[in-house]
Amino acid sequence: LQRIVSSGFFMLTAIATGLLALFAAGYAHVPWHAVFNVQGELARAEAGPALAVFLACFACAIPLGVVQRVQMGLQQGFRASLWQCVGSVCALAGVLLAIKLQGGLPWLVLAFAGAPLLSAVLNSLHYFLRSRPYLLPRLSFFTPSTARLLAQTGALFFVLQLTVAVAYTSDSIVIAQLLGASAVAEYAVPEKLFGLITLALAMMLAPLWPAYGEAIARGDHAWVRRTLKRSLLMALGLAAITSVCLLSAGSFLIRVWIGETIEVSFLLLVALAAWKVVEAGGNAVAMYLNGAHVIGLQVAIAIAVAASALGLKFLFIPMFGIAGAVWATVAAYLVFAAVPYAFLLPRLVASSSQAA
Repeated sequence: LQRIVSSGFFMLTAIATGLLALFAAGYAHVPWHAVFNVQGELARAEAGPALAVFLACFACAIPLGVVQRVQMGLQQGFRASLWQCVGSVCALAGVLLAIKLQGGLPWLVLAFAGAPLLSAVLNSLHYFLRSRPYLLPRLSFFTPSTARLLAQTGALFFVLQLTVAVAYTSDSIVIAQLLGASAVAEYAVPEKLFGLITLALAMMLAPLWPAYGEAIARGDHAWVRRTLKRSLLMALGLAAITSVCLLSAGSFLIRVWIGETIEVSFLLLVALAAWKVVEAGGNAVAMYLNGAHVIGLQVAIAIAVAASALGLKFLFIPMFGIAGAVWATVAAYLVFAAVPYAFLLPRLVASSSQAA
């Protein structure tokens, strides 16, 4: 554990440093206002600095996220979740303070993305100095062989997360390019509301990842099959119920939340409700596949989903408006992920049992 934690921490620190160096080298050569398709003078001036602040926070979060991974791996995910809640509360307070002080967009980004960093720092200090001091990252525990092993697995997860980001989180950029930056708010606000479903299910499903890994290692495949079935039904059921509730009350909740600032599209709410149900089932399956170390298959499927979803967005958005971005993701996932998993998942579970 000491070798793995220390090797992972210093390797991720090197990666974060490399990302910052690459961004710094290319920052002045990219017209960031054109990337986000913003035209106002203030927006053009703040686009680059805001992105720089966000990327700096993102890079710092890479090595700081080690403590959460260690806690999840040791099935102490409740610790990570509690500290994440602290970070979310601090982020909200920071955003409200930045608004009150009339800070610009970079300050808003710093408040939103920087507060979770502070939470991760406090979590790391408490966990590595008081709770588990023997796991404190030390350069003396770094070993190249362990780093290579982590890099091989981590590279697959990196590709997986990158393709997921292209497929599921590129909507705002595509919408801005096709419909203008003003249309992004009409998508982002309802998406944040429905994102509560993803957040709640993630807290319930994430602890299953290390639990599956331990159960498979112990040969308790009956528990694995039973838990996979129950978690899949639970995720689909909860997502369906909450999606219907938000679909019914979504317009009202958004008006209470932000007033009459934007006009909420009911078709977009329907698309988001459908996507959250599909996404919930996919997340439940992903926890098993991660625990069973079936990463290559996920990468292949994710690449197919990402490529098809991105292409469909450019086709569906002009046809169906903002909702088309979500329907493109739903269609791509159903065809290139849900159907293959429906055929392959029973075989994967059965082969894992037979191998044991």
